[in-house]
Amino acid sequence: MPARVPPNALLDKWLLRIRLALASLLVATAAVQPAAAQQVLTLERALEIAERDHPALLAARTQLGVAEAERKEARAPLWNNPQLSADARRRSLVQPGGGYITRSDSGIGISQTFEIGGQPGARRTATQAALEATLQTIEQTRREIRVDVAKRFIEVLQLRQRLEMEQAGAELLRQAADTVAKRVRAGEDTRLDGNLALVEAERAQAQLVQTRDQLTQSRATFATALQLAPAALPEVTGSLATNLPAYRLDELLLAAAAHPRLQAAKARVRSAGGRLELERASRSPDVTVGVTHSPERGIDGTDRITALSVSVPLPLFRNNDAAIARANAELEQSRIELQVAQRDSEASVRVLWQRLEQLRDRARRLEAVALPALQENQRLSLAALRAGEINVTQFLLARRQTLDAQLELAAAQGQATLTQLELEAAAGWDTPAAVVGRQAPTDPPTKDAR
Repeated sequence: MPARVPPNALLDKWLLRIRLALASLLVATAAVQPAAAQQVLTLERALEIAERDHPALLAARTQLGVAEAERKEARAPLWNNPQLSADARRRSLVQPGGGYITRSDSGIGISQTFEIGGQPGARRTATQAALEATLQTIEQTRREIRVDVAKRFIEVLQLRQRLEMEQAGAELLRQAADTVAKRVRAGEDTRLDGNLALVEAERAQAQLVQTRDQLTQSRATFATALQLAPAALPEVTGSLATNLPAYRLDELLLAAAAHPRLQAAKARVRSAGGRLELERASRSPDVTVGVTHSPERGIDGTDRITALSVSVPLPLFRNNDAAIARANAELEQSRIELQVAQRDSEASVRVLWQRLEQLRDRARRLEAVALPALQENQRLSLAALRAGEINVTQFLLARRQTLDAQLELAAAQGQATLTQLELEAAAGWDTPAAVVGRQAPTDPPTKDAR
């Protein structure tokens, strides 16, 4: 006869099953939720999100309505609105035979102030230039946001590439540590060699943890630049460019002359010049012309009186000198800012071009000469270590040289990509999406491109 299971034991058994089921469900949910919430972004998609949601760009666009409204008002046929006037009068008239008679009258009039001295034209010039400056400023803000997002994107790519290199290196050091441990147990190597290999393997794992943390921080910064949710840590896809740009230095200098920053500065100069002309023209007094009509009832009938008036203020005490001085100072300041922007733009393009050539040459040399030889040394050293032909110190030296060269190449490629991004931004070459994922050319830059 089978033994009878106590009720408490059955209850505990079912509770255990329920707990295990709930734990499995929670684990599955935790594994699914991050994958669902995580985004994998290309650089093009990241730039689209930034242009749509970035607060700096939205704030810059709010100024466009102000500039358009000012231009619309300046383009009106008359700057001053006409004025309507109405009056009511009560009069006591003396009768010929004595006594008084009361009459109530009313009148209506209209007057218009006309600007002279070229004020309407100067105002239209100033407001049109201010609108152009606002549009160029919005475009410059858009490009700055694109460059910032592209930099964050490339930083994530760099750290992802570094993490993959360090993971491969850590796996290689783990294999070496296992090999040395076996040789120590066999008496072929000393415990010092075993400890040295084990320490290097653990250091590689610690470096992996540090790089993962840096990657997480970089992804968080990238999410902030895209105005994503605080919990969103987007992944990126792409590769760092290793080719030379498809433009020459003279083309960049020509493009820099049409940079939105310079165009905005030139428009501000024109706007300040228009305001100065407006203030100077305001010295000419405005002419006000008015017409009034008033029926007046007398004793014997009604008189109708129509009057035309012209009034001109006399500029005896205020001649608009303060406003002219402020407008002149604003014009001089805008001219100085334009000169500084032109000088800095050309200098930045030339310096960044030289730096880009140096970084590209450095990356090309590492990729073509040093890295293949070191990778072969690493492969041969691992085989030699397993065969007992070299010791741990020699293997670790070969491994360290290879890892340093890989990281140096990745850093050179990353710096070259960021420099190319800055160069194109300085020259107004609005193509940040093209710096990721290009194919490397075989021909170096021509001499006349320098």
